[in-house]
Amino acid sequence: MVISRLWSYLRGYVIIKIRGRSPEKFINLATSRGVRLWDIYRAGDRFLVAKVDAGRMKQLASLLKTASCRASIEERVGLPFIVARALKRRALVAGAVLFCIALYFLSSFIWFIDIDGTKKIDKGRVLQVLRSMDIRPGVRKRGIDLLAVERRILSEVREVAWVGASLEGTRLHVEIAEKTLVGEKQGLTDVVAAKDGLIAEAIFLTGLPLVKEGDTVQKGQVLIRGYLRPLPGASGPETPQAGGQGKTLHQSPPLETVNAKGLISARVWYEATGEAFLRKEVVERTGRAGRVLGISIGNWKIRVPLGAFKFKEYERDEEPVSLGVVERLGLPIKISRVGYHEVKRTTISLSRDKAVAIARRNAEKAIWNQVPPVAKVVWKKEDVIEDKKDGRIRVRITVEAIEDICKSVTRAAGQDDIIHGDTGVKGENDEGGKEQT
Repeated sequence: MVISRLWSYLRGYVIIKIRGRSPEKFINLATSRGVRLWDIYRAGDRFLVAKVDAGRMKQLASLLKTASCRASIEERVGLPFIVARALKRRALVAGAVLFCIALYFLSSFIWFIDIDGTKKIDKGRVLQVLRSMDIRPGVRKRGIDLLAVERRILSEVREVAWVGASLEGTRLHVEIAEKTLVGEKQGLTDVVAAKDGLIAEAIFLTGLPLVKEGDTVQKGQVLIRGYLRPLPGASGPETPQAGGQGKTLHQSPPLETVNAKGLISARVWYEATGEAFLRKEVVERTGRAGRVLGISIGNWKIRVPLGAFKFKEYERDEEPVSLGVVERLGLPIKISRVGYHEVKRTTISLSRDKAVAIARRNAEKAIWNQVPPVAKVVWKKEDVIEDKKDGRIRVRITVEAIEDICKSVTRAAGQDDIIHGDTGVKGENDEGGKEQT
């Protein structure tokens, strides 16, 4: 089907409107004489619209006279007509040819450099390495050795663990994986609130408690704080005092890291609303459909065949066609299969009970997407709101649940985190680390 339409487009065809006493007689005569007509449909009581090869138009003149009909050309479609129009605009054709040549020439150069994967490494350092190899926007792709680029970046940027370089059209893409340097401090762990709530139960295992049962907390608020404390019975190394009097100074003792741990449950409230209309518009496909080829070159777009479907309302779907070499060259040429489906709109009425049921179902779907499966629901409320002005029914559901709101967050340790004495809570099996200061 697609090949037949494409062949007709390449040969050229016309869309004609046939009027007269007996258009059907003309169709039968044309078929008996071997003249192919297609996509025939009635445009009125005495009109038919059809497509015919451009080269067959002269044969139709005698057939129209025999059938007492007349025909008018509504549209000329196909490559021959496009070429004919283009020949009248030679400057435009020359410009298009020069554009394609320039596009092909420019596609052999690098115009963009992308560097991905850097978090702590400055991208400017990687770009500087590339510039030292004479790689910058505007250089030819043929002279770039990707393996040499990877080796050079690995040798000059020591924080890089792995690097991959690739050419994607007119773009040089450099992917980097950074090293995790040994000796980096992990810091302290606090327990914060994952969401707003009212604390129902709190069990503090390790760390400094900052809240109690009955407190209202907000998302991100610190519930249990991690801290540092001197190791019991430990003292810092002795250092002789300057000037030497036999006295010594003691440095700070080793510190123990106490990370926050605990079990904190809170009452959390959720709300969701669903709605439905007493009058509902439904969009359905009629079954009439067609498919064309969409071709785009830069901002210039065309579809084959031209003007094939003239639906008042339609749904459109598009499926891209892989072009292989053209895509690898980075050329702005795309081809896709485009489907058009005629649709019609109808309005249906719902009873109030049916609308409430639909709105309730939508609200419950939304509310249970919010409430975690492990949460314990202790209270649920439903409100039905009717807006008679626009015929809308709303169902609002409110749920109260008890759930764990603990979330561990790691941060850098500071001088203010050092606590002397037994202010904090330390469990028997605490897994705190040790840090020398």
